Order: sequence, then structure tokens, then C-alpha cells
Amino acid sequence: MLRQINKYNKNLSQGFTLVEVMISMVILLVILSAVLLVYEQSVRTFRQNDIRSEVVDNLRISMDRMTRELMTCKELKLAQNGRLEFVTTHSNGNPMLVSYYLLPTQSELTDETTNELVRRVNTNPPNPISLFIKKMQVERIDTPIPYTNAPGGIWYVTSVRITLTGGSKYLTKDIVISTEVSIPSLRDVRY
Repeated sequence: MLRQINKYNKNLSQGFTLVEVMISMVILLVILSAVLLVYEQSVRTFRQNDIRSEVVDNLRISMDRMTRELMTCKELKLAQNGRLEFVTTHSNGNPMLVSYYLLPTQSELTDETTNELVRRVNTNPPNPISLFIKKMQVERIDTPIPYTNAPGGIWYVTSVRITLTGGSKYLTKDIVISTEVSIPSLRDVRY
């Protein structure tokens, strides 16, 4: 009989006690919580970098498109109040009025209300160029240059300064890019 009791006690001592199980569960929960926090921070940082990259790409595409077309400009109609209008030549040789301006829209990527830069040719419907543009500043600059052969001795070089501000609710700071485009066809002598 004594032998059976010892055998029974021997089997009980081979398992874990309730306190040991509880301590191991608490340690496991602490480790899992730390892993979850690191994972959430990584996902948040990845999303922020992804959106920042999207905003920078949109700003770059917008600026590139406008500057390329401005280089072929024949007449600058309007360059103020966030609107750019100029006349250029179509590939078939006909003149066309090109307008760039901002329209409010809903972004599917971030589910937020933002502005999109649109391009309109003549009276056709506007075509979207890019999203995440918060503000567009456009300014015409006529720089007088002394030139002895010009009437009055002054020659004017026309350029347009474009500043685009982009951002998203997921970014802490807005991104700003700016350029100044000298328009070769508008270099003239003012009489």
C-alpha cells in the first residue's frame, strides 16, 4: 500500500503547478504584446512611406508635365490664383488653349478628400493628371534685361514660377516643390 502512494506522488510531481503555468502565460502575453507593437509600428511606417512616395511621384509628374508644355508656349494667357492657361501648338499645327487647375476629389488610396491637378485642352472635359495636390501657386515673371539694340534699351525675358504643395492626412508635413520655367518663345522686345 505504501508503494502505491509513493507511485501516485511520483506521477503528480512530473507536471507543472498552476502558478508555473500562470507565470509562463504572463511571460508569453508580454512577448506577444511587444511583437504586436513592433508589427503595428512597422505597418504604420510602411504606410506613411508609401503615401509619401505617392505624393512625391504625383508632384514630380505634375511639374514635369506642366514645364514640358510651357516650353512650347506661344502665348501666356493666365498665370495666377492657382490657374495656368497658355496657347501652344497641337501636333497638327493648330493652336490649342491648355489650362491647368485644381479640382476637389476623393482619393481611393487613402480615403480622404484631396485635390487633383487637371489639364483641360480648349473646351474638352478636364483630364486628371495627379492627386494629393493641396495648393498650386503660379506666377508670371517678366525680367527686364538691358539691351542696347532694343527700343528703349530693355529686353524682357518671360518666365513662370510654379510651386506645388502636396500632402495627405497620413503625413506629418507637406511636401513642396518649385520650379521656374523660362519660356523661349515669349522672349521679346517691348515697344
